[in-house]
Amino acid sequence: MSQFTSATLPDLSAIDSEQEHWLANYILNSIMRVNVESPDRQRFFNFLRRSHSAFEEYAAARELTLTYLTEPETKLSYLKAIGHWEALLAYIWQAYRLILPARFGNLYEKGEDSSFERLNNLYNMSKHADGAILDGKYFEDSSLCVWLTNEGLKSTDELVTFEEVAEMLTQLAQLAAAIQDPLTMRDKIKDLFERQFKS
Repeated sequence: MSQFTSATLPDLSAIDSEQEHWLANYILNSIMRVNVESPDRQRFFNFLRRSHSAFEEYAAARELTLTYLTEPETKLSYLKAIGHWEALLAYIWQAYRLILPARFGNLYEKGEDSSFERLNNLYNMSKHADGAILDGKYFEDSSLCVWLTNEGLKSTDELVTFEEVAEMLTQLAQLAAAIQDPLTMRDKIKDLFERQFKS
């Protein structure tokens, strides 16, 4: 913790004017404007749930992280922040898994060191801390399997930068903004998919 001294964490609370209402808008639009059939109905619903939760976790993680950086004697805020960062990893990964594989298959090729691969590896490290500890995937002087550095979230093998987290959340917001209205989303997400996600 003593080596963690700074972080660039943009405020993403107003990245989209409707971000507090994505899910409610989707439900209303699905009732009033267009019927979304299974399994798309379930995928879109759960994508929006996880996207919304990702932003809630980011806001909490950001606030606690900045508190720690301005008041480093409050060690508890660091440990609370880690919990929110780990939850954020889960929600981002699950949101992407719900929406992208249907279009492109796997999110990454193993060994390519993409942000998706590193995100998944960090998520798994957090999710399976018991296995990581058994496998010795921790530093001897650390109690955590995932921790904060000035660059971002780190484990013994991986790093996802704070900039990459912000980029992923921005992409999720763009997708959520389109998906909240199933009647018009096809045209809205076509360009997003081609520009940002097409391999």
